[in-house]
Amino acid sequence: MATDTNQPGDAPVPGGSPAPLYDLKAALERMDGDVTLLHEIIDIFLEDSEGCLSTASSSAAKRDVTALQRAVHTIKGAVGNFASPEATDLAQQMELFCKQGEVDQAIALLPPLTRAVRTLAEALREYRRKEAA
Repeated sequence: MATDTNQPGDAPVPGGSPAPLYDLKAALERMDGDVTLLHEIIDIFLEDSEGCLSTASSSAAKRDVTALQRAVHTIKGAVGNFASPEATDLAQQMELFCKQGEVDQAIALLPPLTRAVRTLAEALREYRRKEAA
């Protein structure tokens, strides 16, 4: 099992230029260099991310700012484990809007956050496939 922790995760974005989706080196540092723990955290993220997005979506549909803030806070922590700049930034912005009671602004960020989380999840799935090979 080859572990390359020196390169951030890259994935194609519109226009064809790569965008860093996560920083494996930073993520591994957060796990005190424990690759097994990093893999476990990735697997948990892959299992739980869609459920968190679903909770955020249903909270947004109900305009339940408290539940939305909780869901987004959970997402922020999960994507933060992987030093994912886009997803983390969107989640932070959404959480701030929720705290300020700006539910419309928070809800407006849900589609891009959903895309960022799903893109991150796919990149992490690919990383785990390569690690397993």
